[in-house]
Amino acid sequence: MATAGARKRWFKEMTPRAAELAAERCALCNGDAPLGGGVIHHLEYPFGCYYMDVEAMLRAGMVQWLCLDCHGYIHGHDKPDGPLAKAREQHEQLDAECDSAASRDR
Repeated sequence: MATAGARKRWFKEMTPRAAELAAERCALCNGDAPLGGGVIHHLEYPFGCYYMDVEAMLRAGMVQWLCLDCHGYIHGHDKPDGPLAKAREQHEQLDAECDSAASRDR
């Protein structure tokens, strides 16, 4: 298991690389996620992950570069005006319009 120091050092070194490798775009919403406005999100925590290279982890699907809104949403901290909340609202509106049109066609 990695020490707190190894984890902190890994994030400090790998965060700028992850932002660059992701072209500062969020893996979920494709929105802007510049350094300071994005985070590395782990999908897997393999043994020794805080000693692995972030590029290899991105390619293997172990981590993603996410904007702060999407990362918050994943962890249950959705912002009401965040991009995923807006997308969910638009989706619900389209569903309602489709339901309305379907009931008129019956």
